[in-house]
Amino acid sequence: MLITTKWKISIHTTGLTGPVAALIMLLGPIGALVGLLYPVLIWSRFTLKKHTMAQAIAGGVFGLVMTVLEAYLYMDLLNLPVYNLVPLGECLWIILGLIFAPVVLGILTILNDNGKENTKAIFYALCVLAIILSIFFAPQSALITLILEIITSILVSYFGGENFSWFRAIQ
Repeated sequence: MLITTKWKISIHTTGLTGPVAALIMLLGPIGALVGLLYPVLIWSRFTLKKHTMAQAIAGGVFGLVMTVLEAYLYMDLLNLPVYNLVPLGECLWIILGLIFAPVVLGILTILNDNGKENTKAIFYALCVLAIILSIFFAPQSALITLILEIITSILVSYFGGENFSWFRAIQ
């Protein structure tokens, strides 16, 4: 609410990703499958001209990160053990897998709109780098989430067509 008084952050993407974060905490990568709707919702909010790309992406990142951090904080402060939760480290890796492609595409969109060339090569190079790093450092569930989110974001980019800024960034 405080953010929205100064900047029109997307409550729609926050509303999607907050429950996705809870599902990740409970179900791990299976819960993250619902998060594959995140790029679709970003496309929708941007295409309908309800938000800028940054506002739509930020809403989702905010929902994911804050839900997990608040849940673990309250469980710790209130000393309420909840059993069978996915460990915090794995949750955060899965969340990074979900937000990587939209955040990178959002940044590359800005670069592309400012005349930067080769944003397609930058995107795919960053994707390969993220996958390689995930192979060595992240749990397998986060790697799978990352790959699925990259594929979903690419499909949304092409489905969005020439008027969608992600498409222009990776064409």
